[in-house]
Amino acid sequence: MKKLLLKITILFFRLKFFFQHPIRSIIHILARKNDYSKITIDEIKRYLKNPKVIVEAGASDGIDTLNFVRNFPSTTVFAAEPIKKQFDFLVSKFITFSNIKISQVALSDKTESVNIFVGKNTGELGGMGSSSILKPSLHIKYFPEITFNEIQATSAKTLKKFLLDNNIKIVDLLWLDIQGMELYVMKASQDTMREKVKFLHLEISRVKFYEDMPSEKEVRNFLQSIGFECVIDRVGAISGNALFANQQID
Repeated sequence: MKKLLLKITILFFRLKFFFQHPIRSIIHILARKNDYSKITIDEIKRYLKNPKVIVEAGASDGIDTLNFVRNFPSTTVFAAEPIKKQFDFLVSKFITFSNIKISQVALSDKTESVNIFVGKNTGELGGMGSSSILKPSLHIKYFPEITFNEIQATSAKTLKKFLLDNNIKIVDLLWLDIQGMELYVMKASQDTMREKVKFLHLEISRVKFYEDMPSEKEVRNFLQSIGFECVIDRVGAISGNALFANQQID
């Protein structure tokens, strides 16, 4: 019965998306094998030619981190990862990279100690990318293979404090993958967003996978209110990614 209800729910979101965005729906269907929801580095290069600083929150297994330095050799990546096992993995993986700076910290709306719900699946780091400060809700329903049986204490900082501590003046690309906390982080440091962030990449969900997770509309309305324009939109029926450009910084 639970599986049937889940299928009906997913179908509802997909049909709703289809009627609201028919052209994008067809593109998503045709490009499904290539994961159209992801924005490639080549696409980002159309807007961002030679970034000097990338801030990546939720570095997870370091796949995106490595992709950044391979494609932008003159950049420095400041990667934040709060889960200890993933942090230790990243430190070992990038021990020879002088242009990757890794911090064991979560970005949040306050600088304080926090508890994180640790996601786990099969494999060494499986499921940990779903870890969040927010308590999982529908995530368990949509992705039952990922469990959240562990809570881990860690340090959290606002974006403003993170940039200050790392002596970062301008962020060419802010990459947020923090499982529902994106809007909290941006609102708490909105002056920093306006004045110091050129481009923003984040995942947007139409489904509230975590308790108190802001809606897609709230995220988009806030970014519009502080001068960020969506230049690439790959958000599908359930979730996806988007790239925003700050219209106030050249």
